[in-house]
Order: sequence, then structure tokens, then C-alpha cells
Amino acid sequence: MPKLNDTGQRVSLDLHGMRVDDAIRLVRRTVQMAHQSGRAQVDVITGASTTRSDPQADTIKTRLTTLLQSGQIDHWVAHHRWSVDGGQCQLVLPITRLNQRGGKRITLRDVYRR
Repeated sequence: MPKLNDTGQRVSLDLHGMRVDDAIRLVRRTVQMAHQSGRAQVDVITGASTTRSDPQADTIKTRLTTLLQSGQIDHWVAHHRWSVDGGQCQLVLPITRLNQRGGKRITLRDVYRR
């Protein structure tokens, strides 16, 4: 089950336990909503990758890399970087901000409704 936390500045999205296709859709929607809500950053937590044994494996991390390379979220994301901390893999996405800021906190319910 994914977890989402919105501090008003930064959105953290934990994708543990999700299927690859569902996770990618959730990331796209969350990034778009973060942009529209004036958030500064989205942190996407994917967990440890299983690609060491099979570099071609279809994992959330490999699909996110493909999504970033495709340019499909360039409108909302300024750039990106991967970080690893204690076996947890995290994608940091600074958001290209609109003039508006604040507003209602983003929830998983909001993202799934989109």
C-alpha cells in the first residue's frame, strides 16, 4: 500500500508494495498535483532495487528511469536525482513551481480521484 505525506512544501510518496504500472500512474498524478499546488519537491521512495541479479527486470525504479528519459514529466519537474540511504532508493524531483503556493494538503485519495 502506498503512503503519501504532504508537508505543504514537499510531498513524499512511498511506493512499497505497489505493482509497477500502478506506481508509475501514481507518480505522474502526484507530480502533476504537486506542481499545481505549488509544492517545491516530490520524493519518491522505491525501496531497494532487485535489478542487481537482472538488469533488465521491469521494476518501479527502471520504469521511473524510462519515464524521466522520455520527457513525459519535464513540464512539471526541473531536474532529478537518485539517492540511496540504508538500502532505500529515493528519487528526488524538484518541481517547476507555479506562482500559487499552499492550499489544501495533497492526499492519496485526491491523487486516486484524478
